[in-house]
Amino acid sequence: MRNQDIKKAALKTIAWFDLFDHPLTLSELHQYLYGVRANREDLEKVLTDLIKFKVVSKKKKLFFLKGKRGLTKSWSRGRYFRSKKLAFLKKQVIPLLSRVPFLKFVGVTGSVAFGTARKNSDIDLFIITYPDKVWTARFFINWFLDQKNLRDPKSENKICMNMLAPIDNLYFKPYFPKTYDKYYLATMIPIIGSGYEQVFNENLFIKRSFPNHKFKSGDIPLPWSITRKFLESILSGKLGDRFEKYIFQKQKKHIQKNTKKFGNEAVKIKKDLAKIHFISLGNKYEGKYRDLLEKIL
Repeated sequence: MRNQDIKKAALKTIAWFDLFDHPLTLSELHQYLYGVRANREDLEKVLTDLIKFKVVSKKKKLFFLKGKRGLTKSWSRGRYFRSKKLAFLKKQVIPLLSRVPFLKFVGVTGSVAFGTARKNSDIDLFIITYPDKVWTARFFINWFLDQKNLRDPKSENKICMNMLAPIDNLYFKPYFPKTYDKYYLATMIPIIGSGYEQVFNENLFIKRSFPNHKFKSGDIPLPWSITRKFLESILSGKLGDRFEKYIFQKQKKHIQKNTKKFGNEAVKIKKDLAKIHFISLGNKYEGKYRDLLEKIL
């Protein structure tokens, strides 16, 4: 029964990444093994059987569903563009974000974190702010990014803030019900700041979904910035509270306008949460994933 559980989990995991033409190394497969705790030796034994029965293929230490070709090149491209975009982020974007008041943490999600990025893929950011400062931080992030045209849709390194939340409200289960949502969080790469481990300590449903993932990362201090310190000094207290309320309403109206244009399936706007993705990728892939599992399980 134990091997059957691991086998089912391995196929579920390989199938999910297969939707994105992304084969997995043994280390990746073990880290993202869905719903089952297993050691690498038992996982390797199961994979050997799956290869023997021609359900799974292995090439250049990469595992993928039988019948898929060219995935090793896809994996290499994804790694190349992930490395390139992370380097761009650290060199060009983090110096800008370090000026943002009330910023606590920056992580990368989406295709860059997932390993499926291409040349024109967006760089999706997960942001944690100080309490009651989500919309103030978002306003200044947008402002600093716009000085370098880093939100321009034509940019091959467009920055998208898909998620902002305060450090005192990191429980996300009601907003992350789908398989895509769970992988969105689990594959996040911490870039700078503190709060990464707290995200998963407060969302145990992610830890239960990926029990082999350690979800550990040391804090990476934000570079000191006189601009950030100055803005925090004048936007604290009652003036800062009034600005937060004002800028929340301004941004809310703008987002609602765009929501009517693009749809609202993946948009959640609250005083202490900004989850903004006008295209619901969760719905797009959930059905495909279900159909694929029916074929292989």
